Amino acid sequence: PPHIYMHTPAPGPRLHSRAAHTLEKRLSIRVGPFTLSARVTLGDDTLLFDDGSLTGEPFDDTGLHHVWPASVALCHSLVARPEAVAGRRVLELGAGTGLPSLLCARHLCAAHVIATDSNRAAVERLQAAAIDAAALLDFEDAEAVAGLVCAERVETVLLSDVFYPAKDAAPLLALLRRLLVLDPAPTILLSVSRRDVRACDAFERSLLSLPGTATLLTAAGAAEEGTRYTDPLYGDVAVRIHRLEG
Repeated sequence: PPHIYMHTPAPGPRLHSRAAHTLEKRLSIRVGPFTLSARVTLGDDTLLFDDGSLTGEPFDDTGLHHVWPASVALCHSLVARPEAVAGRRVLELGAGTGLPSLLCARHLCAAHVIATDSNRAAVERLQAAAIDAAALLDFEDAEAVAGLVCAERVETVLLSDVFYPAKDAAPLLALLRRLLVLDPAPTILLSVSRRDVRACDAFERSLLSLPGTATLLTAAGAAEEGTRYTDPLYGDVAVRIHRLEG
């Protein structure tokens, strides 16, 4: 089946032109003592990503339309554990709206922050934000990511909501494996929304087979710590944050 993550409202799917994404709004997200701002695209389009089977062109618009729950949960975790990024060189992959990058750059005293995404429009938004650098990069290109980590002396890598039950996890696991065998290997913080419990359990078992150590930092449910993690498509979800070290 096509690797697609989409919302299908009644009476059926509506696949609109991606060129029609013109209206935007700013969202304010409170994280601990900080308020972060994110730009999202408005519209009733339902197609968020496609491997090319439906539209003939692979693309990923997930970072344009929503602030995803694992990104917010990762921000809360970073506020609780600022030593993970303070004074360190940080890279966010699949950044989308870039909330964790903004938090690290503006409030948590990261030495240098690079936010990346495979969507050009998302990168343009990140370039306009108060982040040290933003770049077009597909995190599934493990060698390109490893090269950037080495060239920029990255010490902490952030990923949130990059695992989807309907999408093959093999490229993500290959990336994690590649980064964990670097010398020195960066610390990886991976935030996962548990939309499909069975698929997430299988993915998390795969994390244990990677080089180094995998530590579960938090298992935040929807109502824990006064924060509701609400997925725009699935409703309330639990989020787990994993720390991977080589």
